[in-house]
Amino acid sequence: MADATYRLFLRLKPTGWDEQVEVFTGSNVWIKRRDKIDALESCRGNPRKLQNLLLTKVFGEEYIRSHCATGQRLECNGNPAADKNVLQAISNFVRCKFRGEKDLPTINHAFNSLSNNLRVKQRRQMGLLKRSQRRPKSAQLP
Repeated sequence: MADATYRLFLRLKPTGWDEQVEVFTGSNVWIKRRDKIDALESCRGNPRKLQNLLLTKVFGEEYIRSHCATGQRLECNGNPAADKNVLQAISNFVRCKFRGEKDLPTINHAFNSLSNNLRVKQRRQMGLLKRSQRRPKSAQLP
């Protein structure tokens, strides 16, 4: 039933569909209403997936690829820190949605994992990194 209602809502395309809403009330971090609803629909009860979707929608892949959660040392050409207010807003929103769950991933860990995955994806697309070749099961040691 929820899917049918959502599809009807998509066809109607209300006037406020592209308006900006706050990620978490009072955070002053804004996201398109459509992106927030899509993230909630796609996460299917998985807090890590919701964090990753919101991070990607708010920051964008290029920003995530070029930053890390807390910042690295600049003397060794490290990545700058991501915006703490945005990370806190996303963390608060996910904690509010999954209240009562014990094993919620920290936002810093989620951001750093996502940024590492995006960097590896970019290197693979550029041909600098190849997927590891697995040996057939018959060739593996017992």
